[in-house]
Amino acid sequence: MAKTPDRFRYFFVILFVCAFALNWIWEIAQLSAYQTTEKSILESLLFCTLASVIDALTILAIYRVAVFLFDRAAMKFYLTAALLGALWAVVFEKIAFTLGWWSYHEEMPRVPLLGTGLLPFMQLTTLAPLSMWAARYWQKLRTQNDK
Repeated sequence: MAKTPDRFRYFFVILFVCAFALNWIWEIAQLSAYQTTEKSILESLLFCTLASVIDALTILAIYRVAVFLFDRAAMKFYLTAALLGALWAVVFEKIAFTLGWWSYHEEMPRVPLLGTGLLPFMQLTTLAPLSMWAARYWQKLRTQNDK
């Protein structure tokens, strides 16, 4: 009986690691599309790391909502995760702009009607379901190796 909570917690650790890694790579790759207040490379890396932690925690919350609504194996689960990721990206970008955390370079493509940058919009839209799939795959491999 004690194995279920441990496996559940372990899955959240796996999901956090997957989400953090994928988001950190994305954050670094899209850094040049933003205008931020960081002055040095170290400050930019720290900012990207903090943003990746927030993104990973967001993906954990999105997972909780999606798994409450649908079975993890269902396509609806992953579509819901993508939709919730897109919604959160729009909300978070609006908050960041309002608080002056960053702005976009003029080269940043924008999502029509929303005004949100295409890169941050695509980030959580794709990385939320991808992180969940990767974590599930990782857990499945580990379970097979434990047998």
